[in-house]
Amino acid sequence: MPIVAHWTTLTEIEKLTESELLAGVIQETYEEGQLLKVIPATGISGKSLKWNREKTLPGGDFYDIGDSLDWKSDVDYDSVEFTLKRIIRQDQIDEFVAKTYNNLNDYKAVLLKGLVRGVARTAETKLLYGDASGKPKEFDGLHQLVTAGQAIDGGQTALSLKDLRDLVDLVRPRPDILLMNKALANRIDFAAQFGVTSADVNTIHQTGMTSFGQNEFGSRVTLFDGIPIVRSDYMTKEEENTGVIGTAPRVSDTTKAQYSILALRFGAIDEGGVSLLVGADTATTPDFFKIREFEALEDYDAGGIRLRAYMAIANGSTKSVAGLYDVTDAAVTM
Repeated sequence: MPIVAHWTTLTEIEKLTESELLAGVIQETYEEGQLLKVIPATGISGKSLKWNREKTLPGGDFYDIGDSLDWKSDVDYDSVEFTLKRIIRQDQIDEFVAKTYNNLNDYKAVLLKGLVRGVARTAETKLLYGDASGKPKEFDGLHQLVTAGQAIDGGQTALSLKDLRDLVDLVRPRPDILLMNKALANRIDFAAQFGVTSADVNTIHQTGMTSFGQNEFGSRVTLFDGIPIVRSDYMTKEEENTGVIGTAPRVSDTTKAQYSILALRFGAIDEGGVSLLVGADTATTPDFFKIREFEALEDYDAGGIRLRAYMAIANGSTKSVAGLYDVTDAAVTM
């Protein structure tokens, strides 16, 4: 029996004590590869943005002396439209809790911080896997913007450096980043450091196209053909044979074993780049969401807070996005 001195049990002693509470909430969710931090934004005042893409270019003919010259009329365009979608989260601020909450913590500040990080996480996920065809209230994510001519099927095998090099060539004039999950990025790092085994001759080859640099914070960055590899926690495992290489939108599924890589060229829409479309009153990060507070909610002893943004992701040209699909977490091949 433990010695508890004057008291009958340890429970009685604990009634006379009080634990120390640290202010705030300790962060437990850490994620990398946010596009909202790096993608340029284009503000529009209407509900959508329209433009024309080149479809056919006029060609020339050769004529001999005395030939009749033909008048041509064979040029047309592809008209495209991207529509803003609305992402919202609103929560009550209970008056009783607000008035009695421990003064070490600002109840509203804790609530708002969690809301901003949580809704931003939703937005980041939809920037990749949004599907307006299946869920009309969403916008299409980057996987939906990849056209058949801009996709490479990895065949549900290990990453081929040949395929990765071909992916770079699909984005014109050149990608700004290669976006991928950490699993594939780590495979590329390993191949760069220790070489790649070629199955046909069973020898080690160096990956001369992979190098290492530093970002503005001094952290190491992997580059393939001089293009930064961005590790994204939002690029999850995916269901095989979905997306442009399949018959349905690309599906994020953490129980599967397939990965993808996206090559992106950022820029203004009129320059053909990938851009974030936002409403005219939607700011860019760090104050991306429009925040509105309600002092009193009818029929509730509570106020409220609402986060809202009008957004969509768009590519001026189809050549600014390309994808390599169905790659497994295995040793890199030539």
